[in-house]
Amino acid sequence: GLWGIETDIFIADLGLLGLDPRTERSLREAIESYRRGVFLAAASQLGAAVEGAWYAAGQRLRSAAPAVDQLVDSDRTAQLQGAVTDALRDSLRDSLPGNRRWEADSLSQFARLMRDIRNYGVHPRHLSDGDIEIYFEEDKCGLLFLEAHRHLKRLEAITADATGPT
Repeated sequence: GLWGIETDIFIADLGLLGLDPRTERSLREAIESYRRGVFLAAASQLGAAVEGAWYAAGQRLRSAAPAVDQLVDSDRTAQLQGAVTDALRDSLRDSLPGNRRWEADSLSQFARLMRDIRNYGVHPRHLSDGDIEIYFEEDKCGLLFLEAHRHLKRLEAITADATGPT
């Protein structure tokens, strides 16, 4: 497996996020692409899956955050991620240990990286971005998967804290 990560376990471990079948498929195909050594496809699919996870978080937050509710059914991913970040930061102001509102911003920064990686693969242009291209090599792409899993687990936990029990 991907450094010992089994696909079903990777996805099941994110169960509380409520990923939709398309996002789960993106994760499965991302891991399979990595195993086959197709790292641009793997990273791009992983980026799509991270975006799907943010939409899942938005679904959970929509009743508590009007800005999220307005965007969660749209195709405006960057704006949705911003609204989710704001909703998480605002709702967790007093509940994160040590007023750690920065955690929502940290999640947002990683989501931006993943969106840029996905966009690189989906919208090819003549211009290249060397900073993004490092993630299309085996070692960096593998680390990206590990970081994405940590990111998704943290998004899952903070969203749960913000919305309460499901």
